[in-house]
Amino acid sequence: MITFIGLKNRSAGLVRGVQVSELIQDSNFFDHSVVGSNLDKIHKHVIIVRNRPNKSLENHLKRNGHIVGYDIIDSASGEFYFRKNPVDYNNHVDDSVYDYYIVNNTYTKNLVEKCTSKKVFVIPHHHVNFLQNRTYFGESEIKTAGYLGLPEQLTNKEEIEKIFNSHGIDFKTFNPKTRQDCIEFLSQIQVGITYMKNQYYDVFSKAKPNSKIVNYQSFGIVTLCDMFESYVEFGSEGYLIHENIEDFKKNVQQIVENKSVRKNISDISFNNSKSFNIENIINKFYTGEILDYFKDRRMDG
Repeated sequence: MITFIGLKNRSAGLVRGVQVSELIQDSNFFDHSVVGSNLDKIHKHVIIVRNRPNKSLENHLKRNGHIVGYDIIDSASGEFYFRKNPVDYNNHVDDSVYDYYIVNNTYTKNLVEKCTSKKVFVIPHHHVNFLQNRTYFGESEIKTAGYLGLPEQLTNKEEIEKIFNSHGIDFKTFNPKTRQDCIEFLSQIQVGITYMKNQYYDVFSKAKPNSKIVNYQSFGIVTLCDMFESYVEFGSEGYLIHENIEDFKKNVQQIVENKSVRKNISDISFNNSKSFNIENIINKFYTGEILDYFKDRRMDG
């Protein structure tokens, strides 16, 4: 049993809080706005999902004997993007209130471990395709490519659209609000992309989770992506990397002209995505590694 606390109207709270809590037996989720009136319903084990720390809440939990974990996710990129704060994981670590930390990838884990004496767990994102329904197999010609995510995290959009259009491929972008939104959009495309080449790239490439690539892969979609740490760590070989627009153009031409390449990427992608089904993520990490770690120290309950 775990209580998750976060912001339900933010993607981090929804994905790493609401969705995960719903599939762990007897667990629950509370939005920060209502947690104060539900303190009696909080389990002994608590995970705070990416938010600026609320020290009064965390101190209350510690005084009352709770085990408190902090899921940092991509807080560093958020601080840099929204507040122009330099990346400093000391700002996200407080060993006086947190018993452990959760991060997106091994690169971030290595940075956080320099700031804490507590355990740091790497937990990749699960994908939206809970039923693991594959919609693309790489056999048919590519008709539609797409980008799923925040518009401001896609650069060179017009140039990208022209490249796809030159091959007779329609290019769509979509910023989803719900998991069902994601499923409906991803079911329509055969190629999924990321393309961010701006002043935020360096920070984002190190801090962002694997969510985009694993969502694409779970449908068998061929992924063309930036070299993000989480994509490389968790994407297997189910993608093609681009460092610039010329790379991107060559990759598009390759998957258009070579069926065996796109079929191979599609197969690897879909098979890789099975490890990131939400139930597998929960069993391996939340009710696996994390709870086992505290059971061994007789801190669970």
